[in-house]
Amino acid sequence: MHNKPIRFRFRLSEVRHKEQLTGPHRHSTRMLSWGENCQQGFRLRDGSNVSAGDGVHLLNLGFDITDLSAGHSVLAFIKSNGDAAIIRTTESQDGRRVRGKQKLVKCREKIQAVFCDDHTVTLLSKGGKVLFVDTTRTYIPRPLEAFCNIPVSQVACGSQHSVALTKGGQVYTWGRNSRGQLGLGRSETFIDSPQRLGGLSALPLVLVAAGGEQSFALCVSGAVLGWGRNDCGQLGLGDKADRPKPTPVCYLNTKKSSHISCGKEHTAVLTKNGAVFTFGSGQYGQLGHNSFCDELRPRLVAELFGAKVTKIACGWHHTLVLTESRRVHSFGRGECGQLGHAEESHPSVPLPVQLPQDTNHGPIIENIYAGGNCSFATSVKEAREESNTARVSNVTTDVIDKWVSECNSKSWKKIKGEILRTFSSASSMNQIFLDQSNDKHLQTSSKYCGLNMSHARHSFKKLSRKDHVLAEVQDAVLLLLPSLDEMPEGVEGLRIFLLLNELLHWIQRHGTRGTSTTLTEAVAAAAQRLSAESLQVLGDWWSSQTSSTKVRHVGVWKKALSEILCSHPVPRGPRLRNLLLVLQNMYNANGRVAEHQRIPEQTFCVEVSQTFLEEDLRIWRSMSNMKVLDNRPFVLCNFPFVMDLKSKKMAFDIYATITQCNRTTTPNDWNTQ
Repeated sequence: MHNKPIRFRFRLSEVRHKEQLTGPHRHSTRMLSWGENCQQGFRLRDGSNVSAGDGVHLLNLGFDITDLSAGHSVLAFIKSNGDAAIIRTTESQDGRRVRGKQKLVKCREKIQAVFCDDHTVTLLSKGGKVLFVDTTRTYIPRPLEAFCNIPVSQVACGSQHSVALTKGGQVYTWGRNSRGQLGLGRSETFIDSPQRLGGLSALPLVLVAAGGEQSFALCVSGAVLGWGRNDCGQLGLGDKADRPKPTPVCYLNTKKSSHISCGKEHTAVLTKNGAVFTFGSGQYGQLGHNSFCDELRPRLVAELFGAKVTKIACGWHHTLVLTESRRVHSFGRGECGQLGHAEESHPSVPLPVQLPQDTNHGPIIENIYAGGNCSFATSVKEAREESNTARVSNVTTDVIDKWVSECNSKSWKKIKGEILRTFSSASSMNQIFLDQSNDKHLQTSSKYCGLNMSHARHSFKKLSRKDHVLAEVQDAVLLLLPSLDEMPEGVEGLRIFLLLNELLHWIQRHGTRGTSTTLTEAVAAAAQRLSAESLQVLGDWWSSQTSSTKVRHVGVWKKALSEILCSHPVPRGPRLRNLLLVLQNMYNANGRVAEHQRIPEQTFCVEVSQTFLEEDLRIWRSMSNMKVLDNRPFVLCNFPFVMDLKSKKMAFDIYATITQCNRTTTPNDWNTQ
């Protein structure tokens, strides 16, 4: 192979979970390093030259490291006290890469996470501020102005692009866009200011990741979406076509994905059960499948069978995994020593890293990091229980009880803010009330919503007992509806509509008539902006609910429809249309399930007056002469499923009378009868 490493000018980032970013203070950690320049640049204390013989060194730093990131020309890490340090890498005249001295970042903010690209270091403060350092010019961080008033929970960096996830669940991207890695669906090759990804705004996201020129987002229930470069299959979509917009990785549906790490041209996904799937370039064996072939779809690393994996990390062309037994395995390109074993230069199966002996009998490996051609691990003296499942933000019974309890003006102001943040955010609404029993929500699919509808029902019932609380909820939802995506990526963005069915029931029972009707019609309008595919998913979810839930939900729309039909004159525009179409979607879904699971057809029927039917039939009959279909008014006769037998007989008799009159009068005459 090559005598010296190929020098690619990009950056790989392993994105850590929130638990890793904001975890407790780590005591007595030690760092191990192997690969390119594994010891250079750090301020080492005496006794650091402990080696296993294969280039793995135990570094005595004199402080604890809570996060680390390595790029092409820069390495940065965070100390346990929140300080950040940077080490620059340059090339000498003979072509060797040499690390400079460790320099402390001058910053008032306490830093919780660090991310590197080619020359820039991005810092995330404990308060959610994003700062960046251009190491070619200065070591003084500057805040990213776009996030001055938007707290951020995570950042990921690829070669020359960045992705940020805000605490409100929104995704922003910026940087190079040569292969669609910003996910904006636009052709600009570079965008210097963060742009929001609208297609992901409704999804309950818990993690973002980025590699060479690919990006990913992970939903709370394990759905994975990818975008950007895909010439080696690094998006896992089954082909080699780039994606300029987020696209669901369907092959990972229901796999319970919990973490994503990206290399230059390959990707690794960890599941809650400790399985690892890899895809993309296999040129150096970095996929771990005992081959050097590319994989266009996620493929299970079968060689890790029996070893539950808890952490994954991708470098440029190599992959690290940490098992539950605290053993580190590696595979892929290893000519710079980044694999930590000397058996092969490019092993295509996971092999154990030869760690210094005292780490097996004393300190325990807690975390792993990979970037470029180097690898790192931190160790502790005592193991801690950790979960590789993303945390789920649920509205608990205690929170609901606090909202509806008696409170003073000061506490009520805080509660109003909490209600607003919860019910005006699509991302938040789509992850509350999840069914966490046996992690059922991790099986979310087009057939299963993953919601605990019983918990939602009891919570909304409690909220409805306090008029002022219910009013705040209504106002927040009204603010939310206009922002909903017409084509949300992934089914998790659709949960909100099922929840709103339940919420509307309690609002209609306890809220004011005018406000509840306005909200019901606004929800119907938002539902009709969805694609036919999304409407079918909603219908399937709804039809799988209990009979009592389905009857209650149909009642919501029947009540709103009845109120419109009692108006004089009846508005035959979008208000009527949207309500009828919601009921039509429910009726169709009810007909798709087995007969014993259906609710009776008469459940959909509404009471109709003779006066309305006479008007409806005249309009319906006159519509046969209309050439422009878009201008046709909506009539109940086109939705016979909402008419009971009595109404249908009445309509037949009225139609017969009109027809008889038409035989003895002109068309203009019967139109004015």
